[in-house]
Amino acid sequence: MRYFLTFLLLFTTLQRVLTQASPYITLKEVSPKTMKLYQKANSLYKSDQYLKAKIQFEKILKKQPNFIDANIQLASVYYEINDYNNAEKYFEKAVSLSQDYNPKIFYTLALCNRNTKKYDEAKNNLKQFIERDKVNVELKSKAIELYPNFVFTDSATKSPSHFNIQEARQWNSNHSEYLPTISADGNTVVFTRRINENNEDLYITYRKDTSWTIPKSIEEINTLYNEGAPAISPDGRILVFTSCDIPESYGGCDLFISEYKDNEWSLPRNLSRDINTPGYESQANFADNGNTLYFVSNRKGGFGGYDLWVSYRMKNLSWSKPKNLGPSINTAKDEDCPFMHPNGKTLYFSSAGYPGMGGKDIYFSTKDKNNQWSPVQNMGYPLNSILNEASFITENNGVQAYYSSDIKYENTSTKIGRNLDFYSMQIPEFIRPPASTHVTISILDDQTKSGLEADVTVFDLVNNVVFYEGKSSETGQV
Repeated sequence: MRYFLTFLLLFTTLQRVLTQASPYITLKEVSPKTMKLYQKANSLYKSDQYLKAKIQFEKILKKQPNFIDANIQLASVYYEINDYNNAEKYFEKAVSLSQDYNPKIFYTLALCNRNTKKYDEAKNNLKQFIERDKVNVELKSKAIELYPNFVFTDSATKSPSHFNIQEARQWNSNHSEYLPTISADGNTVVFTRRINENNEDLYITYRKDTSWTIPKSIEEINTLYNEGAPAISPDGRILVFTSCDIPESYGGCDLFISEYKDNEWSLPRNLSRDINTPGYESQANFADNGNTLYFVSNRKGGFGGYDLWVSYRMKNLSWSKPKNLGPSINTAKDEDCPFMHPNGKTLYFSSAGYPGMGGKDIYFSTKDKNNQWSPVQNMGYPLNSILNEASFITENNGVQAYYSSDIKYENTSTKIGRNLDFYSMQIPEFIRPPASTHVTISILDDQTKSGLEADVTVFDLVNNVVFYEGKSSETGQV
């Protein structure tokens, strides 16, 4: 009898333990009344009536907080309205009820963690999804692709660099500003401003003492079409920019050129068939004293998406057949916004194809004497964020830099009306490019001291090569 009582006590205890080991209920176990409420809430969710769906799921969970499916769906509602803190709360509740019920929870929870800046948790939860999920093949492939970014973000935010970042208010407006270009003397900046969300125009500003003049539209160039992504020559006398869908284009977006003469910009003309194709050409950047042109294109012969290409000015002033910068720089995803520092060695660009913080990050690579590129390096955090950074340029000294970002909206749930703004920063010494020197040459009449137009050749006597070959302006400036 004593043995029977002992067995009965052990059985009762084990039954209680087993009951406690399953602390949640599923869709298959709820009452018909709860099922009806759940179906109504889910129908509201699927028809994008998120606020009404939220109220219904909350009513269900108030009575049955361990209803795991309702927790998952309420978390999904919060995720859809960009309330990542509450989405995180209910996904975590679902995971606490069961880690194996639906491994997909870990994926969306990782995205929530990323948006709430819990980068270590984001990395770990994404890893949990990759290890546990056996069903969602496409989503798992996407997670495997995202994982290096989550690892990078976690590491970068734990070791931030000191960039001394400030908003460049003198260039910004209530519109989007991006893709700037700067003259060699650092006194002229031209950039793109997007008006009314669909029209891009070129704006110009000049350095005045320690500040900048109010940016003005370049009326000689701007039209009803889109003009943007400018590249200014080192002497500030030539603009190469992008215009899209105009009759003079060979493709959707082509590179055009305008020259500054007699205090105005000339009528733009298509740069050439050597550069432009039926594809997309944009975001040019002058290098090598204006004799090299880097730009972005999705033309045939690339590695996928938008690639970086380069062309060289020949003696007859035409441009060589463009060359792809190759797999050391380009990836299967988009690379854009090239900027070669005036030192001719350090290339900055944006990419979505390398491990980074998210969105597009800014990277750099240096070219050696054999024209080989060093491994691409991320500029780090907090310059790069989980949003988008691009349009990076520097002044000759390699210290002062500018770029565009929508970081201002990092904590904003809405994605509508986000603008890109300019920011300025100082590049830390450990990644600072070697400075370059800017020299101005004036060709003057010996008697009148007035400027002369002349052919100019500057020799590098040490290396016995031509350093610069061109012409002075009508004012004698080179």
